[in-house]
Amino acid sequence: MPDVASKSGFKISFGMIGGGMGSAIGTTHRNAAQMDDLFAIKAGVFSSDHGRGVDFGTSIGVAPERCYPNVEAMVEAEAGRGDGIRLATIVTPNALHASAARVLLQNRMAVLCEKPMTISLAEAVEVAAAVRQSGAVFALAHGYSGYAMVREARALISAGAIGRIVMVQAQYASGSASRPVDENSRRGAIWRGDPAQAGPSSVLGDIGTHAHHMVRFVTGLEIVEVAAELTAIVPDRKFDDTAQILMRLENGACGMMWVTMAAAGGGNELGFKIYGETGHIEWNQEVPDILTLRKIDGNVEVRRRAMLTGEVSAGLARRRPGQPEGLVDAFANLYRDIAAHMNAPATGRDGLSQLPGVTDGVLGMAFIEAAIKSSAQGSAWTRIEGL
Repeated sequence: MPDVASKSGFKISFGMIGGGMGSAIGTTHRNAAQMDDLFAIKAGVFSSDHGRGVDFGTSIGVAPERCYPNVEAMVEAEAGRGDGIRLATIVTPNALHASAARVLLQNRMAVLCEKPMTISLAEAVEVAAAVRQSGAVFALAHGYSGYAMVREARALISAGAIGRIVMVQAQYASGSASRPVDENSRRGAIWRGDPAQAGPSSVLGDIGTHAHHMVRFVTGLEIVEVAAELTAIVPDRKFDDTAQILMRLENGACGMMWVTMAAAGGGNELGFKIYGETGHIEWNQEVPDILTLRKIDGNVEVRRRAMLTGEVSAGLARRRPGQPEGLVDAFANLYRDIAAHMNAPATGRDGLSQLPGVTDGVLGMAFIEAAIKSSAQGSAWTRIEGL
């Protein structure tokens, strides 16, 4: 696998906002960023408590003076260093994404932001304006789109392998919130149940945006209208944990989406079935190395990672056949694309068009707001704004 950053003679220094002690997503990002020797973590705001942030940062090898109390302090200090960070990854609770992104973008620092990009469409539009004004690289961490077989599916559909798309099924069944949340729950479970921190829809902000992006990414089509029902499966729950959504796509295709955080015993079953006029393609995140193509004549082709043919996807595999790749590999592909973009933004590298960005963030929030509005109106068909 080519080492993009090494061509310029050094690893790209990056920092992290959030992602401290107990943060699973923080660990995922750090491992992914450093998997291909493209990035090195050198700074961060690892906690709202500066002392805890310093303790954590030094435990992973960050110098104590580069563990900062807030984003503003980090940006100011790092700008004055010859070896200052060039990329910042935001992995805080959702409500803090927009303010952190604005500070970073005002200083023209590259940003990788966890999804959802913000907690409202209005905030998302503001971040998009800041990205345009700064000209900095901005990526959104839809890490599942980094899987080689997801990109293979995108390439096959684009090449007409199943003909014109007529129907889409997408789901994300997780058991992460299948029990009531109380003061003894994981911190992430607690803030995800608080609209002030997670946004107006817990389930759509946390996992619905992944399903929304996956449909758009693989099909190349926009979802233009939704008829949604948002509900809570767990008794006495004050936030939504499940959404059932009918969809209309821009080419006239129909679709269904089911996402839940309350699938007892469930893991992270993100998957899709994309139906065309001549067959369909299906994939599930829990068996990510396998992509199934079923043709209208009855032929079934089970593609494994060793059989990658897409011009983009073929260069993504890190493991030998039979050695499965996983979530960190998928996230590493996003960091690989970011490194390519930062080092050579005008080269037109194929992988760059695969990188989720600010437009995906705006449309993700527009999707959430349309689904909430639809559900409040008895599942009435509601157009997604901003298309």
